[in-house]
Parts: sequence; C-alpha cells; structure tokens
Amino acid sequence: MQDAVKLMRESKDTMSVALMCISAAIVAPLAEEIIFRGYLYPVAKKLGGLWIGMVFSSMVFAAGHGNVPLMLPLFLLGMIMAFAYEKTGSLWSAITIHFCFNTATVLIQLAARFELLKLPEKI
Repeated sequence: MQDAVKLMRESKDTMSVALMCISAAIVAPLAEEIIFRGYLYPVAKKLGGLWIGMVFSSMVFAAGHGNVPLMLPLFLLGMIMAFAYEKTGSLWSAITIHFCFNTATVLIQLAARFELLKLPEKI
C-alpha cells in the first residue's frame, strides 16, 4: 500500500487527511502533468517521435509512482493523458483526466476509511 493511501485510510489527524486529499486530487495532477506531459513528453517526442514520446513519458510516469502492481494501469493512464494532450494541444486536457482519476481514487479511499466501502488491504 502506498504511504499516501495508508495515511488517508489510517491517520487520526483530520488536517493531515484533508491536506493529503487536496494534494492527491489537485496538486499532484497539476505538478505531475507539468513534468510528464508538459516537459518530458515533448522532449522525448522531439528526440524519438510521437510513439516513443508517449511510451517513454508514460513509462516514467508509471514507474514514478513506485507501485509495481499498478504499473500497467498507470502506464495506460499515462498513454491516455499523452494522447489527450497530443490531440488537443492543451495540457489542461491531461490535467483534467488526471484530476478526475485521482479524485475518484481519493473518494474510494475515503469511502473505505469510513467503512462505506470494503477494500482489500493490499492490491
């Protein structure tokens, strides 16, 4: 289990949980998309072409989360966000997808925390 998920599920400090939720839902999508799609993807695309840029930036995105069981889904999410960025020409498209994904994840973790939803301890 990632540290952020563990904190959201188990922390007794309400402020820490709130800050983690804001960080995961808002700060992370902005910061990560500026890095992965705003910088890394265009550089890789320039050096290796469209597909190399998409695959490379998505692999680094997935690896950067440090969760081996979720590498494939995160890689696919990275590909979707790179595709959206490529098609729209706007980083906001990737940020919006990332925001929706992370917000859904946060809501699921909060539902599990308050026992509205039963989730396994390990994925």
